[in-house]
Amino acid sequence: MWGIIRVAPMNTRKYIVGLALVASFLIGTPALAAGLTEAQIQAIVSLLSSFGADSATVSDVNAVLHGQAVVSTTASTTPCLMLNNNLYADITDATTNGEVSKLQQFLGGRVTGYFGPLTLQLVQSWQTTHGVVSSGSPDTTGYGYAGPKTRTAMSCAGNPVSNVNAATPSQSNNPHIQTATTTAATSTPSGTIPATPAVPSSGGGGGGTGATPATPAIPATPVAQSQDTTAPVISNISAATTQTTATITWTTNESADSKVIIATSTPIVVENSTMTTSHSLSFSNLSSGTTYSYSIVSKDSSGNTTTSSVQTFTTVSPPAPPFIDLSSLLPLRPWDVVMSGSDYIVTMVNLDSNIGRLIRVTPSGTISTIASFNKRVFGVALSGSDFIVSDGSTNILRVSNDGSVTTIASGVTTSNFSSDIALSGSDYIVTDYPNARLLKVTPDGVVSVIATGLWHANGVIVDGTDYVVAANALTSTGTGNSTLYRVTQDGNVSVIAELSGGSSITVAKIGSYYYVSDQHNLIRIASDGTTSVANSQSGGQIMNITNNGSNIIGANYQGRLEITTP
Repeated sequence: MWGIIRVAPMNTRKYIVGLALVASFLIGTPALAAGLTEAQIQAIVSLLSSFGADSATVSDVNAVLHGQAVVSTTASTTPCLMLNNNLYADITDATTNGEVSKLQQFLGGRVTGYFGPLTLQLVQSWQTTHGVVSSGSPDTTGYGYAGPKTRTAMSCAGNPVSNVNAATPSQSNNPHIQTATTTAATSTPSGTIPATPAVPSSGGGGGGTGATPATPAIPATPVAQSQDTTAPVISNISAATTQTTATITWTTNESADSKVIIATSTPIVVENSTMTTSHSLSFSNLSSGTTYSYSIVSKDSSGNTTTSSVQTFTTVSPPAPPFIDLSSLLPLRPWDVVMSGSDYIVTMVNLDSNIGRLIRVTPSGTISTIASFNKRVFGVALSGSDFIVSDGSTNILRVSNDGSVTTIASGVTTSNFSSDIALSGSDYIVTDYPNARLLKVTPDGVVSVIATGLWHANGVIVDGTDYVVAANALTSTGTGNSTLYRVTQDGNVSVIAELSGGSSITVAKIGSYYYVSDQHNLIRIASDGTTSVANSQSGGQIMNITNNGSNIIGANYQGRLEITTP
């Protein structure tokens, strides 16, 4: 058998004859095909088709190779065919009232009642021959699909056929026609776009061009939920610190995560993904007495993010020692002190000789000399980065950080003892101890009198637009109580408080309270003149005091700086 197939490879006509003989042999002896595999069967069928065997022969061979009986048939002599159903691949007689068999008989194919590949080829051949359609596919152009246009052509009527009883693609399971199944009398949900069946081509299915595949039903669009596009609102920011730790807390108006970024050379980041409205994050291993900048970031579940403005906190400074020892500089002794940042600027005098010194002292006790003098120096005030000093020659001096000294005014007072200085704008307010006066010195050295009658005026501070003067006597003879005065810019003098005794006092202010020293005690004075002992000094004579915002710093004549928490 296989020898017949292989003969005459150079003669196509003889090859086709050989194949026909094989086909006839197989049709006549179906038992011989029983042992063939499906692959071998399909190879034989394909080979017959490729060499132009007629469709009836191909159909017969295919049926025999599958062990089916062959029904001898010839092409219908009826020139026309009326079909009430659209016919396509995989449809059968069972669903078309036997019209698949009618179509096969009309086309001269094997009558099987099943619309298989061979029937599809026969439909395509008929469509090409009769000018219906000659290319494409069943689901694009209708090529191989016996739809309305093809059925009309087959009917010989010249008019479109009725579709009253015709199956539609949406009612089939034709794999070449993508449809959505619909059910009669079923309501369509609101918002749903129903399925539309395939539209083969213009003029009806089974021919023409521009066929449109079926469109699946589109379900109703769910009602859009309101999308959160609003970022959380951050409020109630606070920071609690120790020397080396900080805890940042805040709230948000909706649940969000937590993140804090501290701006250092390498940013420190702490975060927590827990969604909450009350937030708290802690940091450790920070430097004491240091100001840090930080920002808060919170993001809600929708991804909306808020970043706070830059915030700051300052860690707690180490506890100040009770005093800073300056005894290494004796016989020079502390007289007056002011703050420059966290440093102490101190005048040092030797009352037994005519020398003095201006020094800088760090909180840790490191001492450095700013300037040395061949005269005594007493009062000191800070003016920008310069220092204003009164000396024992009754002059007002300007001392720069590099130690250079210039004279602002000469002969300001008539005493070489105990003149205090405070800065008021660009002017210098100076106490004139022996003459009971309060003076003003301009930057260009002009001296004027603000007030008189302030006996033994020693200490002075600027309090708003007024001046507060500490004097240790009520009379020119040095008798009577120590007194704290208020002096207005136009020279009006009033008494804030009187203290018993004639102690030499100085003045500083923290909050709403004034503090004066009576050498051994720190006295607190309220704005209404009420007095109380804030703290006791550790001994020695306090010449002048200042404050660093929370503590009173006293220049102790015994050779140290007293640091007292009032």
